[in-house]
Amino acid sequence: MDAQQWRRCVRISIAEGALAAAMGTLLSGVFLTGFAMELGASRLQIGVLAALPSLASVVQLAGAWLLRRGFNRKRLCLGAVTASRLCWAAVLVIPLAGAGGSSAAVVALIALVGVSSLFGSLAGVAWLSWIRDLVPAEERLGFLGFRSQINTVLALVLGVAGAGFLDWWNKAQPHTMGGFFCVLAAAIACGLIAIPVLNRLQDPGRGAAAVDSSTAVGSTRESGANFRRLVAFYMAWNLACSLAAPFFSVFMLEKLHLPYWHITALYALQSLAGLAATGWWTSLGKWMGPRRVVFAATLGEAFFPLGWMFMGAETTWALPLLFLFGVFQAPLAVGAHTLVMRLAPDERASSCLAAFNATMGLVMAGAAVLGGWVSTLVTAQPLVVSGVEIGGLKLVFFLSFVGRLASLALLNRVVDAQEAPLKSLATPWGRLGWKVQPRLAEAAEPTAAENSVS
Repeated sequence: MDAQQWRRCVRISIAEGALAAAMGTLLSGVFLTGFAMELGASRLQIGVLAALPSLASVVQLAGAWLLRRGFNRKRLCLGAVTASRLCWAAVLVIPLAGAGGSSAAVVALIALVGVSSLFGSLAGVAWLSWIRDLVPAEERLGFLGFRSQINTVLALVLGVAGAGFLDWWNKAQPHTMGGFFCVLAAAIACGLIAIPVLNRLQDPGRGAAAVDSSTAVGSTRESGANFRRLVAFYMAWNLACSLAAPFFSVFMLEKLHLPYWHITALYALQSLAGLAATGWWTSLGKWMGPRRVVFAATLGEAFFPLGWMFMGAETTWALPLLFLFGVFQAPLAVGAHTLVMRLAPDERASSCLAAFNATMGLVMAGAAVLGGWVSTLVTAQPLVVSGVEIGGLKLVFFLSFVGRLASLALLNRVVDAQEAPLKSLATPWGRLGWKVQPRLAEAAEPTAAENSVS
C-alpha cells in the first residue's frame, strides 16, 4: 500500500469510526438507562441490558470459525453491522407505539438489544481481522490510538448535547417519550450512514494472521500457569467492575435526582481525565512495563466505588472529584489486550485473545445481572456501619470495591519476563511527557498536492 492509499484508508476509518462512536454514545450509558427506566424497567432488567453486549462476545468464536472457513470478512462485517443497526431501528417503534410503562415494552427492548449485540460482536471479530491485515504492525497502535482519541472527543460533545436536549424536552413536554425518540433516531441515522463509509475501506485480502478459532479455547486451557493467573485476575477484576458499572447512573437518577446533562457532564469529565493522562501512562508503561502500570491503575481505580458509599443529596458537590478517578482508566482500557498478547504462550496470541474476550464477556454479563439482583437486597433495613448505610445500590458499590482490591492479589502473582528489574530502572520523571502521533495526524489531512488536484 502506497502513502496515498494509506492516507485515504486513515481518513475513511476515522470518518466511519466517528459515525459509529456517535451512535454508540447516544445508544448507551445514561441514554439507554434513562430510556429503559422510562419504559418501566427494573434494576434487574437494567442489569440484563448492560450485560447483553458482554454476553454477546461469545459469538466472536463463531465469527472466527467462519473466517477460518474462508468466509469473506468484509461481507461478514458489513452484513453483521447492517443487521445490528437495523435492530436498533426497530427499537424506535417502542416509543411510537406508546408502550411506555408496560412489561412488553421492556421485554421487546431487551430482545432487540440482545440480537443487535450478537450481530455487533460478529462484526467486531471480522473488523479486527480486517484491520490487522490492513494496518502495518508498526502503525497499528498509533492508528487505533489516534482513532480512539478522536472518537472520545466526539463522544464527549455529543453526550453533553444529547443530555441537554433530553432535559430541555422533559421540561417542555414532560412525561413523553419524544425526547428519547429524537436521540435514538439521530444515533441510528449516524450508524446507518457509517455503513457505506465502511464499505469504501479497502480490504487487502486474507493474510497469514487470520484468526484460528479451532485452537482458541484449547489454547487457553493449555496455556501455562502464568497465563492462567492473568486470566484469573481479569475474571476477578471484570466481575468486580461490571457488578457496579451499570448502576452509577441509576444511583444518580434515582437517589440524587440529577438531570441528564449533569450526569453526562460528569462522565465527560471522567473521559477527559483519562484522555489527559494517556500520554503519561504510556510513557510510564514503556519505562516500567505494562503489568506494573496496570497494577498501579487498578489499585487507584479500586477506590472509585468506595467513594459512592458516602454520596447523598448533601454531598453531590464531591461528584466531580470522584469522577477525576478517570485518570486511572487509560491503562485499564488497553492493558488487558496488551498483557494477553505479551504473555500468551507459544504463537497463539490471536487465538488466546479471541478466547479471552469470550470468557470475559461471560463474566461481565453475569456480573451485571448479579449486581441488579444484589441491589434489591437489604433495602428495607440497610446495614449501618460507622454511620454509612450498606444496602441496595451501596451494597453493590461496596462489594465492587472489595472485589477490585482482592483481584490485585492475583495480578501480583503474574510474571512478565520482559519486565526490567525495579532496581535497574532509572528515574525518568523529567522525561515523561505527552506522546503524539504526528504521522497519523498528517495522514488525516489531505496533502497540498491532493488539494490542488481536488
